[in-house]
Amino acid sequence: MNTRSAKVRQDLRRNDEAERGLWKRHWPLLVSVSLYCGVTSLLVVLSIHRNQGHFIYALDDAYVHMAIAKNLVRHGVWGVTPFEFSSSTSSILWPLLLALSYKLFGVNETAPLIWSALSAVGVLWVGYWVLSAFRLRKGHAFAILLLLLLATPLVPLTLTGMEHTFQAALTLGLVFCSAKAMGPSADRQGSAMTGRRWIGLLCLAAAVTAVRYEGLFVILAITLILLARRQWRHALLFCVCGILPVACFGLICHGHGWPLLPAPVLVKRSLYFGSPSDFATNILASLVVNCMLGPSLAALLVLVAWLYSSSSSLGRPHGTRADAMAAIFIITAALHLGLAAVGWFYRYEAYLVALGITVAACQLSELGSRDRAGRGGPARVVMIAIAVTIALLAWRGQESLRKTVAATANIYDQQYQMALFIHTYYEGSTIALNDLGAVNYLADVHCLDLAGLATRKVLEARLHEAYTTTEIQQWSESRGVQVALAYPPWFNEIGGLPKSWIKVGEWAISKRTVTVGDSISIFATTPEEVPGLVKNLRAFSPQMPPEVRQTGLYELPMR
Repeated sequence: MNTRSAKVRQDLRRNDEAERGLWKRHWPLLVSVSLYCGVTSLLVVLSIHRNQGHFIYALDDAYVHMAIAKNLVRHGVWGVTPFEFSSSTSSILWPLLLALSYKLFGVNETAPLIWSALSAVGVLWVGYWVLSAFRLRKGHAFAILLLLLLATPLVPLTLTGMEHTFQAALTLGLVFCSAKAMGPSADRQGSAMTGRRWIGLLCLAAAVTAVRYEGLFVILAITLILLARRQWRHALLFCVCGILPVACFGLICHGHGWPLLPAPVLVKRSLYFGSPSDFATNILASLVVNCMLGPSLAALLVLVAWLYSSSSSLGRPHGTRADAMAAIFIITAALHLGLAAVGWFYRYEAYLVALGITVAACQLSELGSRDRAGRGGPARVVMIAIAVTIALLAWRGQESLRKTVAATANIYDQQYQMALFIHTYYEGSTIALNDLGAVNYLADVHCLDLAGLATRKVLEARLHEAYTTTEIQQWSESRGVQVALAYPPWFNEIGGLPKSWIKVGEWAISKRTVTVGDSISIFATTPEEVPGLVKNLRAFSPQMPPEVRQTGLYELPMR
């Protein structure tokens, strides 16, 4: 009996020592993950309290993915509606992950939050793994992880319920693994890029583009560096694997009559640049505008480029892992700033912010460990650049946290109320929208998407600059649209919405953060639809949030 008790005590002592060892070795990661979970939980609770007990995502776009996943599971249709295919998202992998969750656990509103939260923890874990490989001190690693948590920004992105945290984690992993394979241990023939490491790298390349199309910038950057190293076979195979998911999905879209690229990519960035001079002008203008809209990313790019260009004069040889990571980041950031967009609730450039923070930390770590002579003027310039960059990143982080609950309130007061209204009174009907996420997630309707993300003819008209009020009128009549919910100012540049549409109501919010406009207008497309719409709006009115200001015909007594 005494022997058994002694063995139990010994086992408990070993477990305690193992736990203390785990804490001692990995406390920066454990503390940062704990902080992330705590802040995320707090904002979720505040959001639910603000939105009358409902958990709401900070962007309507999250519900687009949820609608596609729902229709894929229930109807076998990749589309925002169950009635037709649509290329409505720039992520291939994210709706598939949601569909897997829906298949296993049923359609629910928490799956995107869980996947996004797990991905955010993945960003911290991959970041810690990279920093550990560069042997950063625990305190320094913790500071970098806090900056990653704050500035990416992981908590607000989690509450968008979208793929951006997953994209950041995959990008960090791909860039580090690629840099490791390109480091000093790899010879000119790329002997380090063989076996399991190379297969894993190819899988990561495919995953990065499958999760989001901006991954193509990372693929191009790494391919160019491989070509510069004359690793022709590896460059070709890597590029093919990176492009493969996009190419396959493009062929599927083409088979359904849609363009090769997804609708969100086409409508957000025109690909018709005209002459080479027009192309160059557009690229330059995009660089300038994006640097102004994303100053923290611009500062990171300048800092990383400065450290990279100064590496020889500071005594650090080119060809290290940090240099390879820096080169990939510089090329990728330049491509993104010139060809894509930043902003829209901090999400488009989030993967680059996470990558830039990690790369700069790795550069500074190598500089500190190998180089003790970098004093004087250059060192002071670097310190100033670091201070400015950290200040901009901190500002980005606190702004995003401050706006998160307000963003969920915007979606609840507008898009979610639209969805509840349509689900209650117009299930199975044909409606027109220019914000289609929540409505199509909660309701099954035939949808004329006035933005072009889910209606191919609208997309084609926008791309060919043939989008007019007359076209909207014809589509509405041919499809039998009964009700339209839209932001009228959004259509001013094409002549406005059809004059025959009758505005029956308007819902206005205050303190707009993420929505397109302050107020959504509700139209009957024909005089015959007016009495029914007035009746339905009047019945729905009492359950609207009290902070939404309602006006329109349904507020007047019917004659």
